Amino acid sequence: DGDAAARARADGLRELDPGCGEVLRSRTFGYVQVIDFQALAELAAEHDLRLACTRRAGHYVVEGGELLRLDRAPSAELAS
Repeated sequence: DGDAAARARADGLRELDPGCGEVLRSRTFGYVQVIDFQALAELAAEHDLRLACTRRAGHYVVEGGELLRLDRAPSAELAS
C-alpha cells in the first residue's frame, strides 16, 4: 500500500548512499513477495538504524543478493 510505504519512509526508512553501510543479503533465491515497511520502520527506530530497501516486491533475488542496506552493522540480537 502506497500510504504505508510513505509513512514508513517518514518514520525512518531513509535514502542511504549506494555503497555505504552494511548489507543484508538473501539466504535463498526467489521473488520478493511482500515488504512490511511499517515493521522495518519500527525496527529501525528501535535499534537507532537507518536503512534502505534495495529490492521491491516482485524483484527476483539470487542467494546472497542484496535486500537491504543499513547505515551500520546491526547489533548481534538484531542480526540473528
